[in-house]
Formats: sequence, C-alpha cells, structure tokens
Amino acid sequence: MKQWTRTQVYDGLHRASVWTLLGITGYGLTLLGSYAFRYFTEIRPMQKELRRKQNEESITLEQIQGEKELQQKKSDSETLYS
Repeated sequence: MKQWTRTQVYDGLHRASVWTLLGITGYGLTLLGSYAFRYFTEIRPMQKELRRKQNEESITLEQIQGEKELQQKKSDSETLYS
C-alpha cells in the first residue's frame, strides 16, 4: 500500500471539501430558482388578484355608503320642506 504524504492528504481533503461545497451551492441555487419561479408564476398573480378584488370591494362599499348618504340627505330635505 502506498504511503501518502501529509500534503497529499491535505490536498485530497481540500479537493473533497471544495466539491462538497460546490454541490451544496448548486443545490441551494436550484432551490432558490425554483422558489423564485413559483413566486412569479403562482403566488404573485394570486396576490395581485386578491388585492384587485379587495380594491373593488372597497370601492363598491364606498359607493354604497355615498348613495345611502345621498338618500338620507334627500329624505331629510323632503321632511324639512314638507
């Protein structure tokens, strides 16, 4: 069996750790890419739709409240002039 020198052992450990870290980095970037893809294709459009619906609901509520105020003013003015 071949006897390894200290530098050869360190070189082998260094090479293995570099490849391990490269693999972890590649895996992390793949996960990050998949999360970004899911965000832009599923989550963000869903949030925009929800925000749009909430905005429409608030506008319709404001319109209903405005119409009620107008009806109240109209009925108040009719009772004053009657």
